[in-house]
Amino acid sequence: MQRVLSLPKITKAYGLTSDDIRGVIRLLKSRALVVPGNVTIARTARDPEDDHVLACAVEGYADYVVSGDQDLLSLDRFRSIPIVSPAAFAAILKASR
Repeated sequence: MQRVLSLPKITKAYGLTSDDIRGVIRLLKSRALVVPGNVTIARTARDPEDDHVLACAVEGYADYVVSGDQDLLSLDRFRSIPIVSPAAFAAILKASR
């Protein structure tokens, strides 16, 4: 998680500092539901490396998969779980206030 958040394209796009990244990781660790990884799915995503994200979403009963990955976004949804961009998810959150 820290590796992805530290990618130059992420830090630049969101203006993240090292302290911001550590804070996000602390927040996620304190509030995230960690699933054991017992669910497997048939190959679904264009990039098979992304299938574990979908399996995790199913196992954790996710309401959304939020990703900037075009291979995942191209699916639009997996089973009944919508797959949305971070911007789309921010709009969903804003509308639900």
